[in-house]
Amino acid sequence: MSDPDPSGSRRFVVDEASVGDRLDVVLATLLGSSRTQAATRIRDGDVTVDGQPRPRSHRMVGGETVVVAAVEEPIPTPAPPMPPVLHRDDDLLVIDKPAGLVVHPGHGHPDGTLVDALRAGGVPLAGGEDHRRGIVHRLDKDTSGTMLVACSEDAFTGLVAALRDRTVTRSYVALVDGTLPAPSGTIDVPLGRDPRDRTRFAADADGRHAVTHFAVQATGQRPDGRPVQLVACRLETGRTHQIRVHLAHAGTRVSGDTSYGASAAGAASLGLERPFLHALHLRLVHPVAGHDLGVEAPLPDDLVAVLAAAGIDPSVASAAAIEWPADVR
Repeated sequence: MSDPDPSGSRRFVVDEASVGDRLDVVLATLLGSSRTQAATRIRDGDVTVDGQPRPRSHRMVGGETVVVAAVEEPIPTPAPPMPPVLHRDDDLLVIDKPAGLVVHPGHGHPDGTLVDALRAGGVPLAGGEDHRRGIVHRLDKDTSGTMLVACSEDAFTGLVAALRDRTVTRSYVALVDGTLPAPSGTIDVPLGRDPRDRTRFAADADGRHAVTHFAVQATGQRPDGRPVQLVACRLETGRTHQIRVHLAHAGTRVSGDTSYGASAAGAASLGLERPFLHALHLRLVHPVAGHDLGVEAPLPDDLVAVLAAAGIDPSVASAAAIEWPADVR
């Protein structure tokens, strides 16, 4: 039987029918839950038997009082403000994602995401699983800039196909520590999970095909005199962390990207508090209307200030200023 408790805990007295049974089996029956869920509550210290914590394998003798602590419901994070809208029509949206915003709910980020902001802003979202409806591609949490959102089913289908067929042109700007080996070029290196750290990626001969084109826009320096370069990058493929890993493979690091070996002190000297990576420009054929669509997200103020500290003119961080080699579409 279960008795109420002012604290919200649940209190049970073990009957004779449960004598000899394991605690996790008895608890699962009492709570109407799975045995795994019951074992988790025991492991987390939420369960006592006659006032004492017991292992899940503890055998019941009958007559004990089992108390299960109340579960504290997490306080939901308010939806973030709606990001700036760069383009909007009935079928799709292009937003300027701010740095620090996770795109959709996932492990460690159940709410407070871009998807929550879009829903709170009344944006219709189409296609995909519920937790990531409307999302056809992602930006890392600390990457800012242009991002497509599908608002109709036709747009979702068309955008997914366009990204798969590589007909969406995506251009980024990054500040890197050091200098690249050439003014422009192509990094064609397959990528896979880093075997030493599964949250990171690395060059992997058996990994997925990945191609990044780059063009150096300007060279500056940190206060310690070490060089930095502003680099335009164009994705031919869209692998996770692709630009960050490819630039590291080329002998530089995205400034502020300590996960891939960038200098924390060097970033601090420039006032940089995140990896300097910004999704500058998108170009595509509208998946429903059929017209050409080009959208640019201006460099945010925090990155403009970093360029100024490095002695680089922020005006070169624009789509119009980038001169791509003839063989880069």
